[in-house]
Amino acid sequence: MLNQFFSLPENLSAQVTSNLDLDFGPENNMLLQAYVPGANSVPDQIDEPDIQIIHQESEERKLVHEGTNITIYDQWRGKISFDIYHLLYSASRVKLLEKNMYPVHSSCVESNGGHLLIIGHSGSGKTTTALELVKNDDAKFSSGNKTVVAFDGASMRMIAGTPTVTIRQSDLAKYDSIIANCIPYYNRLAFHLNLEKYTQLFRGEIRAVVLLRLHDGLNDFTTLNPSSALHTLYPYFLDTVNADTIVCNGNGVFVGTPPIGSQERLVKRLQHSLQYIPVYSVTGPMSFVTNVISKL
Repeated sequence: MLNQFFSLPENLSAQVTSNLDLDFGPENNMLLQAYVPGANSVPDQIDEPDIQIIHQESEERKLVHEGTNITIYDQWRGKISFDIYHLLYSASRVKLLEKNMYPVHSSCVESNGGHLLIIGHSGSGKTTTALELVKNDDAKFSSGNKTVVAFDGASMRMIAGTPTVTIRQSDLAKYDSIIANCIPYYNRLAFHLNLEKYTQLFRGEIRAVVLLRLHDGLNDFTTLNPSSALHTLYPYFLDTVNADTIVCNGNGVFVGTPPIGSQERLVKRLQHSLQYIPVYSVTGPMSFVTNVISKL
């Protein structure tokens, strides 16, 4: 039987069990770290984990959510379902929000003693921009897909991120020089960078936020006023796009409803921080975007 425990940011923890004889190996852990910020599989048992996901191999496909227990009835057919990574993220997101931690849909790099939070829609170029800054501008990689952020008065701090990078397999040659190890999955690659390319500045301050869109036909660099920045950034900091997870071949949905009051607390904290932290909108081709960001 599978019985795997996970550590999560801020002393949170999770457990995944299955009645199938499965092993959560290094490749699974690498994929986990692409989608769940600050997550890591651990060998020891954790008493009373904050999240418990139970899989039962069954032709009856459904999801049952009761308190901290999430039970999946589904046919995994001898292989850990990819659903588990997304489900762990959605469940951990709710727990992080309870602790006033915000898993922002973003990439993040360390530069000049602070972090730059790079935000945009899926496909906007966040990850590739972060990789280009690490490869060519001596930035350190902080996060590829999700960045856990906490507020400390007027400051905003980077708490944890997703160290595994995912790209299209056809883009491997661009970053081969900074890749330590990689695995293919579907039509993509998941990989870790060489160790020296990662930040060691956890809990360091975020000194600027960049709203990014790669676009070969435009060159635009704008500083947003705090009011515009608040309205634009709010859904990314709450990560409303990835709140829910569809599982069991479409027969079950985990609904990641935020804890009561978390939206109001986010607005107040974000509004205060944006009086001091600059927010930039950058649109253009990669050369223009990386040139602008490297000078911030």
